[in-house]
Amino acid sequence: MTRLRAWADWPEQALRRLLWRLEERLAVSTVALLAVVVVVAVFWWDSSEEVRNFGLLAGGVAAAALAIWRSRVAERQAATAEAARLDARFETGLRMLQDERLDVQQDGTDLLERLADDHLEGYDAAVTALFDRRKRRDKGDGRDDDQ
Repeated sequence: MTRLRAWADWPEQALRRLLWRLEERLAVSTVALLAVVVVVAVFWWDSSEEVRNFGLLAGGVAAAALAIWRSRVAERQAATAEAARLDARFETGLRMLQDERLDVQQDGTDLLERLADDHLEGYDAAVTALFDRRKRRDKGDGRDDDQ
């Protein structure tokens, strides 16, 4: 399931990698530019009060840029953790369907149905195909499951 999702989402993944690189370069460029400006300010300005105020302003701008960048990283980490949690639920449902006990199989069916209902874009097609294959197998119509 993870490979299928990764293949289907490749344009989005490529765009995310590109944005990640751009954000990374933006953060590094911001810090480097502010460091150069602070060094120039220290050597060209005579008043220590002006240097201090400019340094505080530059530090605030750098802190704001880095805070925005860090919040974007945290959002991506949360999305990745959510995807891993949903994949784990899907795998648990599959394992429950393979159990010999009928009540565990029913719980697995319920879990997969809830997962498909709650997350249509990621699991609906996979769960529907799984149930169709299971139904064909249980009927014994002789068709191969890999077709």
